[in-house]
Amino acid sequence: MEVVLVLILGLFHTFVLHLLTGTPEFPKFEETRWDDGKRCNRDDDSKIHPFRVSVSQQDIEDIHLRLNISRPSMPPLQDTQHRYGLNPLLLRDILGIIRTQYNFTERQEFLNQYPQFTTKIQGLIVHFLHVKPRNPANLPVYPLLLLHGWPSSVREFYEMIPTLTTEVNRSFLFELVIPSLVALVFWLLMRRLYHETFYVHGSDWGALVATDMATLYPDSVLGLHSNFCFSLRYISLVKIALGSWFPSLFVKEVEFRDKLYPLSSLARFYLAESGYLHIQGTKPDTIGMALDNSLEGLLAFILEKVSVGSNKHNIHLPGAGLDKFSLTALLDTILFYYWLPKTATTAARFYAENLNIKAFKEGLHNIPMNKKVPCGCVFFEYEFLYQPKSILTDKFVNLVHYTTYKSVGHFAALERSDILVEDIASFVSKTIT
Repeated sequence: MEVVLVLILGLFHTFVLHLLTGTPEFPKFEETRWDDGKRCNRDDDSKIHPFRVSVSQQDIEDIHLRLNISRPSMPPLQDTQHRYGLNPLLLRDILGIIRTQYNFTERQEFLNQYPQFTTKIQGLIVHFLHVKPRNPANLPVYPLLLLHGWPSSVREFYEMIPTLTTEVNRSFLFELVIPSLVALVFWLLMRRLYHETFYVHGSDWGALVATDMATLYPDSVLGLHSNFCFSLRYISLVKIALGSWFPSLFVKEVEFRDKLYPLSSLARFYLAESGYLHIQGTKPDTIGMALDNSLEGLLAFILEKVSVGSNKHNIHLPGAGLDKFSLTALLDTILFYYWLPKTATTAARFYAENLNIKAFKEGLHNIPMNKKVPCGCVFFEYEFLYQPKSILTDKFVNLVHYTTYKSVGHFAALERSDILVEDIASFVSKTIT
C-alpha cells in the first residue's frame, strides 16, 4: 500500500511539474487581413510610401475653438492633489500652454526631421520611422526595431535617435525602425525592409510584442532588450506566490523586495491604478468615443497615467511629477499621434484584443524563449512592475544582461533617454561575437 501511495504521489508530482515547467505547443496563427473588419487571405500591398506629419490651419483652429468653448472643470476636492485623477487646476494650466505657447507649425517640422513611411501589412496601415546612420568610419551597422506602448508614440524615441545612429565611443551603429504600435506584424515589416535578422527593444505593450516576436521568430531576433520585462509562465506565478512566505528565495536584492512584496500591497496599488486597463480592455469604443471628442478628457486621461507610471507617489505632488518630462514632448504625442489622427479608439481596442480569454488560451505567455535569443532586461526603480532575475529567466531563458537603476520609472525613454541608450548599447555589445 505504501509503495502504491508513493507511486501515486510521484506521478502527481511529475504531472504538476510538467504543467508548470513543460513547454506548450506553439499556437497556430492564421494569415489574416483586418481591413473593413473582414478576415480573409489576400496579397498585401507591399509598396512603401513616404509620409509626413501634417497639421492644417483648420485643425489648429478647431483645437483652439474647442478649448475656448469648453465648460469649466469641476473644482477639485480639498487636499486630494491627483488621487482622484489629474487635478483640474493643473489641467487648466496645461490647456493655457496649448492656447498660448505650443507652436503647431514648429512641432510639425520637429516631428518630420526623420524619414517616415507607411506600408500596408495584413490590411493594416503601418506607420514607421526608418533612420539610417551616417557611417564615415564604416562601422558595423545593426538593425534595431524600437517598439513603444500606450499611452505613447514613436515620439518617445526621438531623443534616442541621434545617439544610437552616431559614432559615440562604440564599435557599431544602429539602423532604426520605429513603428507606431498596431499589432504583431512587425516581423513582416522588417522582412519587407530586407532585414532577415535584427535586434528589438520594447517598452510597455511594445515589450510584450517584442517578447512575442522573439518567442515566435528566434531565428530572426538577434537579441531582445526591454525596460518592461516580466514572465507570466505558470512556474513564475508559483514562484511569486511562494515568495510571499520566503521572499529571499527569489528576490536577492534586499532594496527591491518591497517592489514585489507583500503581494497584498501590490494588489491594492494595481486595483487603484488599473481602471483605465479595465475600461479599455472591455469597452474600448465607449472610452474611445469620449476621448476622441474631448481634448481635455484625452489630456487628463493620458497625463494622469504618465504621472502614475513614472512614480506612484506622484499623485501626492502638486505638479503630478510631470516636471521631470518635457511637456512639449508629451503634448507632441497627445496632439499629433492621438488627437489629430483620432486614434484613442483604436489604441483602446489594442487592450481588448489582447486582454481576453482567446489570447490567454493561445498560451504564448507560457512558452519559454529559445535559448539562442540573448535577452537584456533593465529595471528602473519607480517602474510599477518588478520581477527579479530568478523569475525572469523562466521566460527569458538566455538572460545575458540584467541591470537595475536607482531612478526613473515606466517612461524611461522620455525621462532619461541617455540611460536607456547606454543600456541598449551595453546589451548589444555583449551579444556580438
